[in-house]
Amino acid sequence: MLVFTIDSKPIPQPRQRHRIAKINGKHTSVNYLPASDPVHAFKAIARAACRQAYDGAPLTGPLSVGFEFVFARTKATTYKTKPMLTRPHYGKPDCDNLMKAVLDALNGVLWADDAQVCEWSGLKRIGDGYEKPRVILTVAEIPPRTASAHAGG
Repeated sequence: MLVFTIDSKPIPQPRQRHRIAKINGKHTSVNYLPASDPVHAFKAIARAACRQAYDGAPLTGPLSVGFEFVFARTKATTYKTKPMLTRPHYGKPDCDNLMKAVLDALNGVLWADDAQVCEWSGLKRIGDGYEKPRVILTVAEIPPRTASAHAGG
């Protein structure tokens, strides 16, 4: 099992933009992400954090991944005298888009392809006031199961 932290504000994977381009004399649709999108910097930080925690070849078997996304408190919920307990983050960005950015970033670094992830869990929460925004990732290889386990016996 591998556990490591990406010390960055969690950034979701945005939807691709589209434009019509003329390629070889034909008009075609082109999908792209602007180079200025913050997800590119987030992915670079995620890859660097992964390389510090794991220096082996990319994993090739089925994987289980746990995601914990910690967000900073807003100014309105930061208090000087009241306790600032951690609490669920139930607004935007969506958890699946946050997970997608991390999964894409670690392709070829921690796993050969993010299609290997067949079990996952995600948690979004707002930190306790002293916590910095970050992503805590837990990755485990899923061992093969015997035939009797699948047969219910």
